[in-house]
Order: sequence, then structure tokens, then C-alpha cells
Amino acid sequence: MNLNWKKLFDLSTVHQFGELKGSFFHIIPALETRTLMRNNSLLHRESKDGLTVLYSSFSESDEIVKPLTEKLKLRYFLNLNYLEFYNITDLPFDASKIVLFSNKQAEKDGDELPLHSESPAEEWVTEADSYEVASQTLRIEEESGSAVLYELLDENDEIIFSETKNPVEDTIFFEYDFSHRPAGLYKLRKDGAVSKTFYADNFLIKNKTFAVIEIHIGEGVPADYAIVDSVGTVTARSYKLKFKSRSTTWRYFVVTRNIELEDDDTLVVEGNSEITFSTGVSKTLPDGSAAFVFESASEFPLSKESQKNIALKKEDGVSKTLINQLPTPGASNMMIEEEKVYSDIFVYI
Repeated sequence: MNLNWKKLFDLSTVHQFGELKGSFFHIIPALETRTLMRNNSLLHRESKDGLTVLYSSFSESDEIVKPLTEKLKLRYFLNLNYLEFYNITDLPFDASKIVLFSNKQAEKDGDELPLHSESPAEEWVTEADSYEVASQTLRIEEESGSAVLYELLDENDEIIFSETKNPVEDTIFFEYDFSHRPAGLYKLRKDGAVSKTFYADNFLIKNKTFAVIEIHIGEGVPADYAIVDSVGTVTARSYKLKFKSRSTTWRYFVVTRNIELEDDDTLVVEGNSEITFSTGVSKTLPDGSAAFVFESASEFPLSKESQKNIALKKEDGVSKTLINQLPTPGASNMMIEEEKVYSDIFVYI
């Protein structure tokens, strides 16, 4: 009997910065996901910045070989291939958290199925999709003058632990091991109020990764994102990860090494209709070089494509173009000063 392999779902990446020759990511199935896929006749195929998962069906009847009637969660670790990803991406410089993508907590945006939690209110992945990573042991040590009710909830908001703890010498201390439960998103409630939401995974504590992708099959998935309905009928889905470029303030450092400026000479960086620059401010660089610094009037998103028609000119009553096309920022040469992000470009004349 012949078998066909058909798409269950695929995942692709969109970045406002533009497409790279290489890949942004490497996507790795979690160990338990490899077992689930093997037991359910599923195949994983990694593509450039994406993946496709296939299921098997009988050629003659188109009937699925292994009906997906159970509730499954497929997890993938998203590791960064591109070292300057944080430079170009509008996300905090915070390696202590992971980004979570899930078809269970997303919303359709037009014809697209983005996996970030703020869609469609937010077009791109935001800081709201990041979570603290913790072990699968809840450890509490805090000062308290009275008893506290602690509750631990899983990703379905079901309580898996509930106990009132009394302080000893004004301190509450206890541990609860829930490593027998699946890795995922958990909430800690104290006296009925959510204290924190975190992603618990013992593996991730020792093996830091950028993001986790969770694809849920079965109940609890929004209709637009559901892959399998209640009777086991498959609807192939195409999910997206959408990243916004980081916007930076551009600074041109024009170093005068080979020309001498007269007293009435003025250097000008002439922008285009999208980006303009301040008048030059003279500055002595750490190596003693004299430079003029030109700063963009506003932040501008980084892009693989260069901005056109940004010129360096000298004016002394008559305008003379010194450089027709100034270089524009890439992923490197980034500085953070007083919480402001600059892209520095050095030009020598």
C-alpha cells in the first residue's frame, strides 16, 4: 500500500530588515516532540528560517494513516544563526528571557496567521511575547507577616498546586517540584492575584535558546489556527513569525583628514524626503582626529537596503557635493547612550 506525505502545517519568517543570504534561525524539535512525531507518523522538514511538518495518508483513499485524535503539543527550539539578530530587531537586549510563539494564544491578522500573542493589535513580535525562564521546581523564599495562599496554574489555567503557607519568623520558604509535568507556560498566584507568568523548562535553564514554538493539536486552539477538528479532519495551516526592525538614531562622524576647511566653509549632510539631519557639531575623537557629527532628526528603521540620496556637501555660498551617496547603517556599529540607540557611521574626507 502506497503512502502520501501531506502538509500538516508550515512556518515561515518575515523580518522588516530584509532577507539574508543565510538564515536567521535554526529550528530544533524538542526531545519529546521527536517521540510524538514518530508515534504519530509525522515528519519534520527544516527550511530557510522555517519548517514544514508532514503527515502520512494512504494514496488510494487519502485517509490519514495515524488519526490525530489525541491532544498533542509539538515544541521546537529556535536558536539564532545570525549573531547580530538583536541589533536589527525591535526587541529588548535581554538574553535572560525567551520569546514564546504559540498557535493557542494568537489571533488572525487579515489572511495571515502570525504566532505572536498581541496580534492583530500588534503587527510584529513585541516584548509582551517574552517570558522569564525558570526551572520546573517552584522555589519560594520571601518575607511575610501572615499566611499566604500559593497556587500554581498550568497553560490551561488549571491549578496544579494549591497550599496556604504560614511564615516562620516572618519568612515563608518552600519548594514544589513539578518536573513530572510538561514544560510550558505557568502562572503563580498569591492570595488570588497573579504574581508572575513564566516558562518552566529544566532543559532551557541549561541550554539557553532565543525562542520556543508551541504548536497545539486538538482542543483549545482558536478556530482559525486549529489544524485538526473534533472528528480528526486535517486543515493545513501556514503560520508566520513577524519581526520588526530596530529603529535607531543615525550619526555621521565626518573626519577631516585630507581637506582643510576655510572659516566660511560649512559641511552639510543632506538627507532625503524620509530622513533629515542636524547641522554638524565639531568634536575631537579619542584618537585626536577632528570630526563633525551629524545626527538624524528622528529614529529610522534599520534595513538591508540602503537609503538613497544622502549626500555630504560643502557650502560657502556655493554648494559643492563631496560625496554623492553616503553609506547607511547596517547591523553593526551600534551604541547605546542614555537608553538611546545610535547607529554610528564614520566618513573620512
